[in-house]
Amino acid sequence: RDRRLRQKLWLAIMRSQAATGDVQKITGLIKESQELTVRDVLPLVPDTMTIDAFQAEICECLDSYETQIETLRSEMEDHRRALKA
Repeated sequence: RDRRLRQKLWLAIMRSQAATGDVQKITGLIKESQELTVRDVLPLVPDTMTIDAFQAEICECLDSYETQIETLRSEMEDHRRALKA
């Protein structure tokens, strides 16, 4: 519940910053919040802003997803081995 409230508050802050188009401030807030990812913020930025400005954050997000997927694959393999034993 607290996490959800923090995320809503950060999104409200992000909406106001996204309207300014200040990429450095937006990316700084993503890191500062520790609640939001670039995935949460992209829908808030103006259409005139290119996603190239968020390349590093997008790559970090994709790397995080890759790590999560690898962890899940490993867990699935462990379960398969346990079932065969």
